[in-house]
Amino acid sequence: MATKTANPRQAALLLARERRLKLDADRDAKDRRIEEATAAALLALGERAEAERAVAAATAELGKAVRELLAEDVSQDKAAELVGITAAEVRRLAKEPDTARAYPQDPGTAAS
Repeated sequence: MATKTANPRQAALLLARERRLKLDADRDAKDRRIEEATAAALLALGERAEAERAVAAATAELGKAVRELLAEDVSQDKAAELVGITAAEVRRLAKEPDTARAYPQDPGTAAS
């Protein structure tokens, strides 16, 4: 009788092992998908930070150019028309002598 009891037990153990291995494989696949998505998000954050720095630099250059126009006694409305932006943006840019300071150069390298 011990032999009959051992065979069903071994079969049950084998089945349990197979099921656990499948669950482990499913869990591993999920973990890999999570890692891939996290890596993609981290790369996108880096690209976004780079784009934000580029926008800040371009905005600073635009502000400098607008202030130069205004220094030549070009009216805000005329400067807006010349540059192709709104008069409200001309006024905003004219008030910000250094727009680039509003944006950190690299959020990952803050001064200690």
